[in-house]
Amino acid sequence: MMYSTVQFIFYTAFVLLILYYTPRRFKLWCVFLASIIWYLNWGALWFSIFAGIIILNIGILFLFKKRSDKKLFPYLVGLNVFIFVLLKVLPEFIRFRTPYGTSFFMLILLGMIIDYWREETPIQKEDILPAMVMPLFFPVLMAGPIERRKHFFPQLKTIPPFSLNNLVDGILIFSIGYLKKFLIVDPYSRSVLSSSGIDNFIYQGLLDTFITYVLFCSYSEMGRGCAKAMGIDLAISFRPFYYAKNPNEFWQRWNITLGTWMRDYVTFPAMFKWGRKINPDFIILFSFLLMGLWHGIGLNWLCFGLLNGLAIYAFNVSQRKWSLPGIGVFLSVSIWVGNGLFQHKDFWHRMTRSFELIPELRVHDINLSLFLGAIGLLFVFEFIQEKKNKSDFFTSWSLWIKLTIAVLVLFYFGWKLDDNSLIQTFDLPPVYFRI
Repeated sequence: MMYSTVQFIFYTAFVLLILYYTPRRFKLWCVFLASIIWYLNWGALWFSIFAGIIILNIGILFLFKKRSDKKLFPYLVGLNVFIFVLLKVLPEFIRFRTPYGTSFFMLILLGMIIDYWREETPIQKEDILPAMVMPLFFPVLMAGPIERRKHFFPQLKTIPPFSLNNLVDGILIFSIGYLKKFLIVDPYSRSVLSSSGIDNFIYQGLLDTFITYVLFCSYSEMGRGCAKAMGIDLAISFRPFYYAKNPNEFWQRWNITLGTWMRDYVTFPAMFKWGRKINPDFIILFSFLLMGLWHGIGLNWLCFGLLNGLAIYAFNVSQRKWSLPGIGVFLSVSIWVGNGLFQHKDFWHRMTRSFELIPELRVHDINLSLFLGAIGLLFVFEFIQEKKNKSDFFTSWSLWIKLTIAVLVLFYFGWKLDDNSLIQTFDLPPVYFRI
């Protein structure tokens, strides 16, 4: 069930209804079962594999508790990295496709294990259920965020009772995400963009990165809205990246939880261990190469990581030696164009073809006025977010104002059900999303 489908909306409403009548001490079990059912929708075999991975890890964590052997943890981390690599590499050689969110699942699980290792805290019996729910929690598996144990466990252990305020906020957050996809991503995916010339890959790179940003934002916000309605606050993964003044700030806005995960579990530990022998800038570059391969196995994703790592390396060096004005913005725009280009496995063909043709840009099969108007509204909305320095600034409004808007949103969804617009959005995201 994709988040933007009528099936998912009714499923989430049913889960919320069950949660409302479930005693507080059993609410986490309800969320666990809801996540299992959601994952079974993708296939019983894959759910069995992921359930087996979770049970294996929790079992080994209990083995660590009994033996008090800290040396066991590196082997456990290595085992999970090996499983992760297999899930990434095998589809390149064998004809099968992993479910959506596999990479999110593995990073959440790895982060949880490493946190236990660092804190030297044995897993307790009361941690078993949260540890099983955390990597399977269905609102985070489509587009993140990559949650951490310190932030997520306390919320899972004390899921609050039903709150009208949380429900309304959840509906509004979900609706904003859905409207981004319905008004911007869907029309763009149905359109035919014909462009040629040297500026083709610039147009295409800018557009693809922007559309990917809106798509990720939309699914992330739909997931956050579902979790908020349950009383669970998820971390924010995306902020408007086009306000970034340098590559470092770009990655403080783009896939935020992925960047902080790599920083805390790869970059900083490597600097701490090898910082005196290896230039820290090269460690950062290596981290971005890994981040590129996290998205997918292929030359395009390796170039994706290399571009971002080199941009940050160039910016850091320039600031230390010359402090060149405007270099940060130039490198940020380069990342913007390059990230869109390197999403495609045929990126080299796209680039070489661009130099052979005369510049021309045409858009077909799209209501251009509505499309551009929706983008304009998005810019205004995100400009207000930047000014207020708060992503969900409307959550501080009066409950009655939010309730009125939520009712109008529900009427809108009802209207879309009548003309089958919601059902028609049962599409699969681009390859970039199968991570």
